[in-house]
Amino acid sequence: FRGPGVGLVAENSGRVFVTDSIFDGLTGDGQQGTAARVGFESTLFVRDSQFIFNGPGAPGGTGAPVTVERSTLLVRDCLFQANTSDDEGGAIFADQRSSVRVTGSTFLSTPPSTTGGAIAVRDSNIRILNSHFESNSASEVGALLIESGPAPSFIDRTVAIEGNTFINNSGDSLAQVSVRASGAVFNNNLVVSTHEESSSEQTQFENNGSSDQSVAILTHNTFVGAGLFDP
Repeated sequence: FRGPGVGLVAENSGRVFVTDSIFDGLTGDGQQGTAARVGFESTLFVRDSQFIFNGPGAPGGTGAPVTVERSTLLVRDCLFQANTSDDEGGAIFADQRSSVRVTGSTFLSTPPSTTGGAIAVRDSNIRILNSHFESNSASEVGALLIESGPAPSFIDRTVAIEGNTFINNSGDSLAQVSVRASGAVFNNNLVVSTHEESSSEQTQFENNGSSDQSVAILTHNTFVGAGLFDP
């Protein structure tokens, strides 16, 4: 799939399986999602593929290269590199009770987006497993922003971030990861910052959801650098 234009659209309960493919230089069609758009209770499963140099170009074409609304996105063993966004999520944005699962994938060198340098998720379920985030940037939260609903009463959603590596992702807040969700799980991750200016928290958790799931679960993580954790 090569630009200009949008790579693929899955809508109206559609199901699309993509493997061994390249999404390169796609600029969108004036709607959300410059490389792939998934909506209206559809499913996109993409594996062993690359998303490179995709970003807004068509008039009104905004947002992350891959956008998901009220649908399911499954990503396995993919590369996202040097994509751009003029809104949330430099590579992936999900909203409206979607379900996202990312496994064994790499997110590199995303230029500054608004929030969530690599992935931004709102009001959706997400699992990110065994993936690598490096040198992504945003005006707020360098690598990963997850917000399960409007503060202060966040909606209960499944949030699991396990076995990942976050290295030198940057935002104006200097946070690499920000999770605003009830009962989030953050296990076996490595968070590294070598930036001298990294004096504020690199991982931020805000959990104001239901009383029985109001605390994030963090175990067996490694933090390398100064001022890396804010519970």
